[in-house]
Amino acid sequence: AGANAGRNAPTYSALARLYQAGRGVMLSYTATPQAVLLTEKFGKLRPDYCHVIDPRAGYFGLEDIVSAKFAPNINVVDDLLAKITAHPSAPDSLIRAIAGFMLVALVRANHADEFYARSQATDKHAQRMQSVQMLVHQSTVKLEHAHLKTLVDDALKTLTAALESSEFPHVGIFAQAWASLRSQMAGLAELPETLSGGAKTQLQVLLRDVAIRVVNSDAKRNAPEDQFPVGDKEWESHRTWILIGGEILGRGLTIPQLCVSYFVRGSASPKFDTVAQ
Repeated sequence: AGANAGRNAPTYSALARLYQAGRGVMLSYTATPQAVLLTEKFGKLRPDYCHVIDPRAGYFGLEDIVSAKFAPNINVVDDLLAKITAHPSAPDSLIRAIAGFMLVALVRANHADEFYARSQATDKHAQRMQSVQMLVHQSTVKLEHAHLKTLVDDALKTLTAALESSEFPHVGIFAQAWASLRSQMAGLAELPETLSGGAKTQLQVLLRDVAIRVVNSDAKRNAPEDQFPVGDKEWESHRTWILIGGEILGRGLTIPQLCVSYFVRGSASPKFDTVAQ
């Protein structure tokens, strides 16, 4: 972490001291193999041997994300200003992304077999976790995280108001999102051509029950309602979750049923492989 600045990061220093304390063997696993290539050539922690482990059946990784097959699932966010804080209200891309996410939650509730169409799980689908999650990934700037939360709140209000339209479900943001979702799931699920009459009530419940979490290193973020869920029981306390954050959210945390990712981050040095995982 500190190599470019010519210093050793605390974790590296601690491991090096441990290694120098006596004879021993260190076995490490990494999902970012380039980290091995960037270690010091004769450093204490550079491995003597490396072995590439083949992914398990059903693994979804970087090659899948950039494949032509996955292209229908990707929409380019092209309506954001250079600074997130310059947006007084939610951009259309965020509103569309959350609308699609709520419809995925609807599919999970009403069409469990279709939702788990590519799952490797062998247990009964209907008995699996009910809640679904959405990731909003931004830079490490905490102020931007806080502002993104206000934009998410604004998007939820916009969608709640859209549900009151007398033309629902035939016209509007949800109709467009439903058509897109059906297209993405073509060949996997037989979803109805239009939303059912009861979808409006279900979507209203999902929008009211959404849990929003800002996940960063802000010391003020210590209230119980701000804690990141760990066990299945905690995740089941809400049907929909929207998680906002940057580096911390992108590494070391498990989001069990992540369905939609909204990437706001623009990096001068692209890190798509590490961010996407």
